[in-house]
Amino acid sequence: DISIICIQEHRFVHNALTEEIVARNMGTSTLFTASASRNKTGAAIRGVGISVHARILPLLLSVRKIDERIIVARFKGNPASVIVSCHAPHNSLSDDIANDFYTKLSNTVEGIAPHDMLFIGGDMNAQIAKGH
Repeated sequence: DISIICIQEHRFVHNALTEEIVARNMGTSTLFTASASRNKTGAAIRGVGISVHARILPLLLSVRKIDERIIVARFKGNPASVIVSCHAPHNSLSDDIANDFYTKLSNTVEGIAPHDMLFIGGDMNAQIAKGH
């Protein structure tokens, strides 16, 4: 059984009047999402989320959106567990966009208590070598 899954590129666009985090019942789990956005042609792109199995849902303390690329869930425990789901920009985007993402991710990680258990799951769009 998988208890927590970090999701990238879910492509659920939330209603503009909806809260920043939407919870969707997926049967045996609940999917918490931060809204995707639309590109110039209107197609849904991006969006991050965290799926939490029903048996550990009572341990969930909070889910918060940092931005459209980073979402954080905090779970009860001693120590508490913090899950960060993120989606790094593609290397075809500007360095400013990438730097902004990594600054926000760093600030998010630095804001987590040192005694908490931190887990980061994401599509980091890593490039191993030029041309690969």
